[in-house]
Amino acid sequence: MIIIYGLIDPMTKRLGYVGKTSRALNVRLRQHINDAKHRRSGSRCSAWIYSLFMGGYEPEIFLLEEVNDDEWKT
Repeated sequence: MIIIYGLIDPMTKRLGYVGKTSRALNVRLRQHINDAKHRRSGSRCSAWIYSLFMGGYEPEIFLLEEVNDDEWKT
């Protein structure tokens, strides 16, 4: 099963990122946060999360859709 999820800014409630995972949402969120804190990725998502973290915030994660492994690209 593939989970399509969104990350939102906790202050503005604006969508900052859409991703996919096969892991639990809380696990995926922790990965994003750890990558951003340790500057493991140069992605815009990681930079955005790092900026939230520097302000004392973390993104919120929410489920958009669950799809079968072979359907997520369609």
